[in-house]
Amino acid sequence: MRYLQYRQTEEIGYITIDNMQEFNTLTMALLEELDNLLKQIAKAREVKVVVFEGSDKVFCAGHSLREIESMTENEVLKLFQTCQTVMRTIRELPQLVISKVKKAAVAAGCQLVAASDMAIASEDAKFATPGINSGLFCSTPAVF
Repeated sequence: MRYLQYRQTEEIGYITIDNMQEFNTLTMALLEELDNLLKQIAKAREVKVVVFEGSDKVFCAGHSLREIESMTENEVLKLFQTCQTVMRTIRELPQLVISKVKKAAVAAGCQLVAASDMAIASEDAKFATPGINSGLFCSTPAVF
């Protein structure tokens, strides 16, 4: 995998978002990789719990604004639809899903946390939906 790391310890699967060059943003490539991995985990049923982790610097900085700026309207629509598909995959996973947040979860990063069954946050964790700063309304985390 290119943007994720996966390890399994007995009945717990750990998915680490590993795209620090982009502050763990949910790029199209990362979302597709995540959706495929989650579907494999669901099908295999080797674990009972899936834990999302970020790095020691950031959990997830949301969507890549750099990527969005370079896309056409249809490509942005596809990105958001893919994100929605991933969130649905998380909700439908037969395993318990826990987000382990050490640092910042921003915008769609908050959505990833909110879509999980449970979140565990360190005292250094921060949550934000600052979409308005870039002219967007960051409402999707509120759905969950």
